[in-house]
Amino acid sequence: RALAAPGDPARDSAAATRAGSVVTWLSPEPMEEIYLVAGPYQLRQEEHRGIAVQTYTYGNDDAELCRRYLNATQEYLDLYAERIGPYPFAKFALVENFWQTGYGMPSFTLLGDRVIRLPFIVHTSYGHEILHNWWGNGVFVDWAQGNWCEGLTVYGADYLYKERESAAAARNYRRTLLQNYLDYVRAGRDFPLTEFRERHDASSAAIGYGKAMMLYHMLRRSMGDAPFWETLGAFYEHHLFRNASWHDLLAVFAERSGLDLARFYDEWIARPGAPALRLADVAAERQADGAVQLDFTLAQSEPLYHLEVPLRVTLRDGRQISMTVPLAEAERRVRRELPEMPQSLAVDPGFDLFRRLHRDEVPIALSQVMGADSLLAILPATLTPELASAYGELLAQWRPAGGAGSVSDQQASFHELQGVGVWLLGEPFWFARLAPLLPGELSIDPQAFRIGDDGFDRNTHTLVVALPHPASEEEALGLILAPDAAPVAGIGRKVPHYGKYSYLVFEGETNVCKGSWTVDRSPLLFVWETDERGEGPQAE
Repeated sequence: RALAAPGDPARDSAAATRAGSVVTWLSPEPMEEIYLVAGPYQLRQEEHRGIAVQTYTYGNDDAELCRRYLNATQEYLDLYAERIGPYPFAKFALVENFWQTGYGMPSFTLLGDRVIRLPFIVHTSYGHEILHNWWGNGVFVDWAQGNWCEGLTVYGADYLYKERESAAAARNYRRTLLQNYLDYVRAGRDFPLTEFRERHDASSAAIGYGKAMMLYHMLRRSMGDAPFWETLGAFYEHHLFRNASWHDLLAVFAERSGLDLARFYDEWIARPGAPALRLADVAAERQADGAVQLDFTLAQSEPLYHLEVPLRVTLRDGRQISMTVPLAEAERRVRRELPEMPQSLAVDPGFDLFRRLHRDEVPIALSQVMGADSLLAILPATLTPELASAYGELLAQWRPAGGAGSVSDQQASFHELQGVGVWLLGEPFWFARLAPLLPGELSIDPQAFRIGDDGFDRNTHTLVVALPHPASEEEALGLILAPDAAPVAGIGRKVPHYGKYSYLVFEGETNVCKGSWTVDRSPLLFVWETDERGEGPQAE
C-alpha cells in the first residue's frame, strides 16, 4: 500500500492491471519535494473536522497503538489550528518505518517501528512533527538566509508541552537550553542564526534549536501571549506555501509590536554570541519615612544588546516583587523603592533571557563533559581486559572533534588533570583524593554507592556522574563505575541523550535513576543576612 499525497486523502484514480493496481493522486498544494513511501501497510482512517486522520502500520494487531495516535493527532490539529490557523492539508498520517527515523513530511510523519512504541513519543516528538506542517511544510524556509522554523517548532511543541505541564517544568526546560549553549558552544563553535540550516551535532542544535527558541520566548514575553500567537497566525496566513526568511518573520512582529526589526536582527540573528549579565554593588537602606531604598548595578558583557532584564525581590515578610529593568548600556545603576527590607535579589531567576550562564547558576552536568573540545580518559590498571576494552570502544564512540586519548592511572596523576574534559572509567588508585569534589548527595564505597536517600549495589548497577573539575570550572570530570563489560556499550549509546543530568544510574542497560545536583549559590543572586531585629549587613 502506498501513501496518499498531501492534498487529497482519496485516490484520484485507480486502475487494475494484470501486474497489479495503478493508483494516482493529485496534490493541489506546491511541494518542495516528492516522497515515495510504500510497504505492507494496514491503513486505519477517521475524519476529524474535514481532515482525514490516518495511521499506516505493518501489523494487524496495532489497533490500540493506532487508537492512541489517532486521538493525539486530532488533539494536536485542534491545538495548532486554534493558535496559528487552519491545518493546510487534507490529511495527516502516522507512517511506520523499519528504520528508526523521526521525519516530518507534508501531511505525514515517518517514525521508526520502535520509536512509535515508546510511551512518551505520542506526547512529545509526535506533536513536534505535526507542527512542522505549519512551519517548514506549510510555510517554507528560505534556506539561503537561515532556518527559522526549527526553533519555532520547538517553542510551539516541545517547550509548550512543558509549559502546559507546569511552570517549574517550563523553567527547567529553558535552563537546560541555556546550559546546552554554555556546555556545547565553546570558543570557535559559535555562529549566527543566519548560518544555521540543520542540526548536525550538539553545538549546532544548541544554536539553531535552543537559541532560536529562546528568542521566540523573549518576543512572547515582551508582546503578551495573545498578540504573539496572533502575529504568528498573520505570518502563517500571508506566507503559506511560500518561502520565508528571518526578515519576513520579524517584519510581521515589527508591524504588530513596534519591534525594532533592524536592531533585533543585527543583535540576535546576524551575529553570534550571547550577553553575560553581572550584578554588583547591592545595598538596601531604610529611609526616614520607613520606606526601603534598593540600589544595585546591573551590567552586561560586550557586544551590547538591548535587553529587558527580569528581576525578583523577595521581602523579609515573604512577599515577592517582580520588575523589569531595560539594559542597553554596558552598566546601569538602578534604584527602586520597596515597602519592606529585602531578603534576596535575583536577576533573571526564571531563565527567560537568552544569555551565557555563569557556571555557578547551574549544576555540573554530563553535557559539560560531553561538550569538551578534547577528552582524556583515565583507565585504572586494575580493570579486567574485558572492561578495559569496553571502555575503549565507548571512548571511540564519544570522540569529540578535538580528539580523545586514554592513559592508565599510573601515567596520569590527580594534579595533571589540566584543561581537558576527563572521564574516569573506573576508580584510579588515587580516587580517594577526589573525595572533596563529591557533592554532599553522593557517597561511594567498595560495595555500594548512595545518592541522597537511595542506595545501589555496585555489583548490579552502573553509576555515571559529572563532578567538578579540580583545575578548571569550564571543564568537568566524568566518572563511570560499571560492574562488568556487558552493559557498557548500551549505556554509552544512551548517555549523550541524558546530558542535562548530573548523575545516572543503570541496572543493566535500563536507566533507573537520574537527577541533578542542588544549586544553592549564584552570582546573580544576592541574599541579605539578618540580625535579631530583621536588619543587618549584606552578604552573598
